[in-house]
Amino acid sequence: MAAYQTIRLEKGMYGVPGKTFTQVLEGLDPSENYRGTPLEDLDAYQRQLKRFGIHVGGPGSDQIEKFFQTGDSASLFPEYVSRSVRQGMEQENLLPSIVATTTMIDSMDYRTITSEPTEDEKSLKPVAEGTELPQTCVHTKDHLVHLQKRGRMLVASYEALWGALSPYRLNAMLASTDAMKNILSIEEFKDAQAGMNFQGTGELVSPLGANLLHDPDMVAGKIVGLDKTCALEMVQAGGVETDSDRLIDRQLERASVSVIAGFARIFDDAVRVLTYGG
Repeated sequence: MAAYQTIRLEKGMYGVPGKTFTQVLEGLDPSENYRGTPLEDLDAYQRQLKRFGIHVGGPGSDQIEKFFQTGDSASLFPEYVSRSVRQGMEQENLLPSIVATTTMIDSMDYRTITSEPTEDEKSLKPVAEGTELPQTCVHTKDHLVHLQKRGRMLVASYEALWGALSPYRLNAMLASTDAMKNILSIEEFKDAQAGMNFQGTGELVSPLGANLLHDPDMVAGKIVGLDKTCALEMVQAGGVETDSDRLIDRQLERASVSVIAGFARIFDDAVRVLTYGG
């Protein structure tokens, strides 16, 4: 009998500090042990679904009751809810296109670092033998990143938004629904190649080469341009949290699902906001 078929599942596996339910399962049943077998494409959680014959995708999906056929299989339900929520969040998630890095922490306090060298300090200079190398200071910012459970504006032309980011590169643009309509109507966007890219992939690329991202919650009349490689850091305290006790006990009328995250600018000059008239 394979190892995954003998694991004792319990709700306490959701309370292991610093680990998700799947990570706990991986510790008991490592995926590397299944290389070269028909199960090599499944992670430890998916192997448990297979163990109990629970199908969670496609036309043959099971009803929720299938999770509660035994006490062990009931422990799989909170992780299913967490994965479903994550999948929904990622389908409309713009963050991968604008976040430079994601930092996972295990507390509610986080202070990011920054470096603000002068133009003179940015360049590499000849150094005489025996003298000290020039230094660039990296220090923590004065304020904490605010995690929540759940600058000045530049008024300039479209081209000046691109130039204002120098020496950073404009490679991502966020626009409201109103702004998207205006951008799509400009002459440069009617380029044949740009149209073919949009029709073939559904991805919008501006005449300046930046990925154009639609954010329906943005204020009308504004466009945010940024260098996604060094503008924004995402700080996340754990992943999607579910009320595992209530889900396992089927008290679904009061079960909670939450995620805790905050954001910090890495380099302030790597972001610019364009305000324009209608």
